[in-house]
Amino acid sequence: MKKIITTAALALISNSLMAKVPVEGEDELPSVYRLDYTYDTVLKIGKPIQVEWSAFNADVCKLIVGSQVWDIPAIGEKSVMVTENSMTVTVDCSNGNGYDTKQKSFTAKDADHPELVSFSVSPDRNVMAGMQFTLSWDSDYAQSCKLYGTHDQTLAASGSKTFTAQEGVNSFNMVCHSADGRISNNRSRNISAVPLTPPVLSLFASSLNPLIGSFYSVIWSSQYADSCTLNGTPVALSGSRMEYAFGVKSYTFVCQGFGGTSRKSVLVMPE
Repeated sequence: MKKIITTAALALISNSLMAKVPVEGEDELPSVYRLDYTYDTVLKIGKPIQVEWSAFNADVCKLIVGSQVWDIPAIGEKSVMVTENSMTVTVDCSNGNGYDTKQKSFTAKDADHPELVSFSVSPDRNVMAGMQFTLSWDSDYAQSCKLYGTHDQTLAASGSKTFTAQEGVNSFNMVCHSADGRISNNRSRNISAVPLTPPVLSLFASSLNPLIGSFYSVIWSSQYADSCTLNGTPVALSGSRMEYAFGVKSYTFVCQGFGGTSRKSVLVMPE
């Protein structure tokens, strides 16, 4: 016996099924799922922090840092000045169904806390043993700076100094000190110095006996060189060029570096 489902019954079943299917966004609470802050060298009063946040399902959000309050979008970032030693960063977001909040607290140093503002080495690359390079630095609210590593010594609060590279890794680690003994942030740099070596050269032709009227390549490269010439003409430290085969031709590659001068030659004899 067949069962007959009336139109009214179908409508009732359909409405019942639809009632169980959630509608996107309906009854969903907001969520603040990311809150971070970064700073440059030292977290202290009078310096900014960069606050970044992300939230979803949020209609209204506020950023609260200490006594400062801003209306913000659900996703974004903002630079905020540190005004107190102990501060809390808060992001509050809400919609018609509720709210969510996320917090991060930090402790900032006093405005006059020593800070190593800059620290650099020139030339900023690996060198040869015996070469000289210059260390430069600058600090705020410091009486002196201490250099640790390959060249341990106490230095002024700012300045520059020339060093001679020792073979191997030359490590530099600097912190600065205030008159009352407070210590700044740390900065470091490593410079590798290879043994004093004359330039190492490579020079070859794609064919030493090309057919007359054809083309061939001359290819060169160097290590530990500062300048190079090919048959007396300045060239890059490495490179190549096409040549036309029409007669015997000699190529001489000469490079100079801190470790001396090197040369290499090749002879091409077309057939």
